[in-house]
Amino acid sequence: MTRFDERDTMFARMRLRPDSREYREYYARHPQRQTLDDQLRAAPGLLHPKSQTYNEGQALMIRAAFRSVADLGALPDVKPAPDVSSQEPAVLAALLKKAALSAGAALVGITAASPTYYYSHRGFNSDGGAQRITTHHHWAVVFAVEMPWQQVQGAPTLTTTVASSQGYLQAAMVGRILTHAIGSLGYVSYHHMDGRYLIPLPFLAERAGLGQIGRAGILVTKEYGLRIRLGAVTTDLPL
Repeated sequence: MTRFDERDTMFARMRLRPDSREYREYYARHPQRQTLDDQLRAAPGLLHPKSQTYNEGQALMIRAAFRSVADLGALPDVKPAPDVSSQEPAVLAALLKKAALSAGAALVGITAASPTYYYSHRGFNSDGGAQRITTHHHWAVVFAVEMPWQQVQGAPTLTTTVASSQGYLQAAMVGRILTHAIGSLGYVSYHHMDGRYLIPLPFLAERAGLGQIGRAGILVTKEYGLRIRLGAVTTDLPL
């Protein structure tokens, strides 16, 4: 299996600035992507007043939700307790699944996390740099939160983006609670959420039994179809 480079995702590519060294280096490697990417950069953003679906009130809610997500992502990693739990892996797995559901997850599963599942590099950070991913955990708790059907049916208006942004926020809160639960058991963990993914979550969620990868390359669940946002916490806690 070839590890995917997060720098190749559209979100990472849109952060490249044309006057930067990273921009020149990236499109020297991928010249076939430059024209389309430059056209997308020149178009009004989703929350720009000149975009076709702009709504001031909805845009305000979306910005507030994503700023809250960024606040959660900036919190320091949870330090593990000094005493390591001696409970059986099956018991610990059941406890963490229950914690995720209690915190607001609609679906939750557990899978082994092979090093090959991880991105090879993180996408470009705010200062334009890239980071090779060299460490990983062996287990993953993967979960999904549901987006309301009525709001999703509002596509392509910002009604759907309101549901999406709030889904990212709810997933971030569930993940943070799981990191504290794992820390209390004496183990380290990493919270994969918007802005700090180290692993492609649709693939990981399929491995954890939450659904199947559909034609669009994203996870389709039996219970909710595509109306979900994913989150995960990886750990070396035996599960």
